[in-house]
Amino acid sequence: MTVNDIIQKLEENKNPRGIQNWEKTGPHTLSSFGMGLGQIKKLAKELKLKDKDLALAVWKETILDAKQIACLIGEPKKMSEEELTEMALEAGSWMITHTYVQNVLCKSPFATKLSDEWRESQDDQLRSCGYHVLYYLVKDKKLEDTYFEALIPIIENRLQGESNFVKDGMNSALFAIGQRSKSLHSKALPAAKSIGKVMVDYGNNSCEAVDVVKHLSSERVMNKWG
Repeated sequence: MTVNDIIQKLEENKNPRGIQNWEKTGPHTLSSFGMGLGQIKKLAKELKLKDKDLALAVWKETILDAKQIACLIGEPKKMSEEELTEMALEAGSWMITHTYVQNVLCKSPFATKLSDEWRESQDDQLRSCGYHVLYYLVKDKKLEDTYFEALIPIIENRLQGESNFVKDGMNSALFAIGQRSKSLHSKALPAAKSIGKVMVDYGNNSCEAVDVVKHLSSERVMNKWG
């Protein structure tokens, strides 16, 4: 299968209503076939395809749907640090960044190493990815609670002064850290209260940043930790 084959498959499944919506809300540096992520995931599953080189080639297309399906057909465990970094820098849209972090970065053997490096980067996009991937790294049993505990005061002190989508990444990370263990919950909740309401601009849509205080104070979470 070639890049053109993938683009043709996407075009065959285009959604006119989704295209109209993208033209109103999406970054105009990218075009779109208007497909929802669920539809793209279904198509990727039907293709039964895993090919790192093809995925990286499809990723270069300036089409939202192409970049998203590239994240789903790639082979993260075969990717180099340089390739992962290049993808992170080229993600652009927050929607693509989320798809990249969830389906590529967090499944790479370099996820923790790159997160540590990127969180201190001068580049906003790398910092955003470095924090967003923590949402998934909390499930890594090889990492001790102390690793995440050290991040809580950093997030607490820096979040409100960060750029838009770095805020988003920090907020999501704190939300996940607070649900990892009783000890981390006891530290993440006060930090979230200290931070206060987090405002993230997702563009012309109804998306809002997760209310970490509300969720970590919920009956479900409080009962979980006794």
